[in-house]
Amino acid sequence: PAAWRTYRLMLPHVLALGFSGFESRAATADDPGWRSLLLDVMHYLVVHADAGTARDLAQAAREHWALGPDAVAAAERLAQAWYRLGDHRRAVALDESVLADRRRLEGPDARGTLQAEHNLAIDRWASGDDRPAATALLEDVARRRTRVLGAQDPDTLRSLHNLALARRAIGAHEEALELDDACRLRFAAILGPDHPDTLRSAVATALDLRALGRHDEALKLEEETYDRLHRTLGPEHPDTLRSAYGLAVGLRLTGSTERARELAEAAHRGRRKVLGDDHVDTLRSAFLLGQLRIECGDSGGATMRADARRRLEMVSTQGVQEGSRVDLDSESLPALPAFLTADSAVGHDVGDATGPDRVERAQDGGDSAFGQGPDAVGPARAESAQGGNDPGPGPELDVAEPSGPAQNSTGPGPGPHPDPGPAAGPSSESAVGREVGGAAGPVP
Repeated sequence: PAAWRTYRLMLPHVLALGFSGFESRAATADDPGWRSLLLDVMHYLVVHADAGTARDLAQAAREHWALGPDAVAAAERLAQAWYRLGDHRRAVALDESVLADRRRLEGPDARGTLQAEHNLAIDRWASGDDRPAATALLEDVARRRTRVLGAQDPDTLRSLHNLALARRAIGAHEEALELDDACRLRFAAILGPDHPDTLRSAVATALDLRALGRHDEALKLEEETYDRLHRTLGPEHPDTLRSAYGLAVGLRLTGSTERARELAEAAHRGRRKVLGDDHVDTLRSAFLLGQLRIECGDSGGATMRADARRRLEMVSTQGVQEGSRVDLDSESLPALPAFLTADSAVGHDVGDATGPDRVERAQDGGDSAFGQGPDAVGPARAESAQGGNDPGPGPELDVAEPSGPAQNSTGPGPGPHPDPGPAAGPSSESAVGREVGGAAGPVP
C-alpha cells in the first residue's frame, strides 16, 4: 500500500513501454528488473479494478516470455485477471497449467506450488463444478502450509482465513467465526493492526458475528475497521468502500437508519467514481441506498432501488461476475433471484489490499427482509447459503461484499512489502480469495 502512489504515477508510462516493448520485441522486455516491474503492475491493476488491462498485459507477457519462471508468473497473473473478470473456467485452465509448472520447477510442497493449488481450488469453487472437492483441496493446502511453513506464517493464516470463508458460504458460522477471529488476532500480532490482511480478517469476523445475530459486537468491530481502512488506504480505496457498505448495513440492522444512509451515500458516490455506474458493486450500493432513502422518508429512493434491481437482474440473468459491467441494453429480465445475497459464492483473490471480489449466487426472493424491521436481515442472511430469503442487496446487503479472503502473494507485489493481502474469498466476504504470486519469491 505504501508504494501505490508511486505505481499510480508510473502506470501510464509502464503500460506504454510494456505494450510497445512486446510489439517491437525490444530488448528491455527481457530485462529481469523490467519483467518484475511488469508483474507487479499486473497485480496492481487487478487490485485497483482494471482487470481488463491486467489481462491484456499478462497475455502479451506470457506470449513473449514463453518459458521459465516469469512466464509462469505471467500465467498466474492472467488467471487472476480472468477470475476478476468472471471467467472462472478460463482461470481454472490457466491455474491447472501453473500448478503443473510449479510442481515441475519447485517441487510439491514449495510455497509457490501451494499457492497454485490454493488458487486452483478457488477457481473450481467459483466455477461451481465440484465445491466439496474444492473445499477439500483448500483444507489440504491449509494442513500442508501449517506443516511446511508453520502455523504463524502469513500464507498459512490466509489459507485458514479463506477456509473460514468457505465455511461461512455453507452456513457453518460458528466454525467460521472461530477461524476468522484467530486469524485476525494472529495477523495483528505478525503484520500489525493496520495491515490489509488484518483488516480483512476483521471484516470477516464481523460478518460471522452478524450471521450469528451478534449485531452490536459486529457493529463495534466494523466501525473500528472502517476507521482504520479510511486512515490507511484512503476514502476511495475499494476495501474502504466495501467496508463502508458493510458498516451501513450494520447501522441499519441496529436501528441507526440515518447514519446508515449517510454512509451508504458516501459508499455509492465513491464506487461510482472508482468503479463506474454499471459495476456490480456500484449497483449493489445503489440498491442499499435506495432502500435506506425509502426508510428515511424519501420516496425517490423507490426509483433508485427499482433501477438497481433491474440492472442486477441483468447480471444474474447473463451470468456476469464481479469486475465486469452490466449490459444495459438487455431487455429480457426474468424475476430477480437472490443475486443480492452475499455468502454464497467464492471470490478470487488478487493480491494486495483489495481483496478478491467475490461472485454472488442469487437466490429466490425479493424484498422479503425489508419492511420487517432492522433485525429481519440477520436471520435471512443465515439462511442464504441454502436458498433462504433475500436479505437485500447482494453479498453486500448482507454484509460486506467482496472483502475477501486473504490472498497469498509469493511475489513482489506492489510496494516494499509485496504481500497482496487477502482476497475476497470464496466469494467476497463469504468467499475465498485467490492468491497471486510474484517473480521474486515468497513474501518476506
